[in-house]
Amino acid sequence: VHNRAYLPAQCAQLFMKVRRIGTGATDDVLRVSLQGHNDVEPVTLESAAWDVAGLTSVFQTVSVLIPAEFRGRTSRVRIFIDGAGNAVGSTVELDDIAITALNQPGDLNGDCSVNGNDLALLLGNWGGAGVGDINADGVVNASDLALLLNGWG
Repeated sequence: VHNRAYLPAQCAQLFMKVRRIGTGATDDVLRVSLQGHNDVEPVTLESAAWDVAGLTSVFQTVSVLIPAEFRGRTSRVRIFIDGAGNAVGSTVELDDIAITALNQPGDLNGDCSVNGNDLALLLGNWGGAGVGDINADGVVNASDLALLLNGWG
């Protein structure tokens, strides 16, 4: 399956429901790759690799974060089965494929996670304006710290 999609500029995640059709031993892997308009080759996302043998006949949701270099532009999204050099012997069914922007107001550095790096940015601007002013009241203060800690993890 492949199609072009505009990927949100902020942190985003691709979600899809997947299930395995049939049984039997397999070393096939379900993968996702992205290719920007000017990219020569697609980039297979290392974090988007699900062993087909581990999938069941019941739909389960899997997801992968969209890397920063693909955010805010149109890219070809390709979902495929990799036979690891062998003929592909698996069939999977996909449903409800969606790319969703993540609402993480405490993610100050854009790495799709609220953690110590964001806390350092906030504390580095304490009492001033700019980075860390999560609630946009003009000053980095305890209200912003509370918002950041609320999204921690």
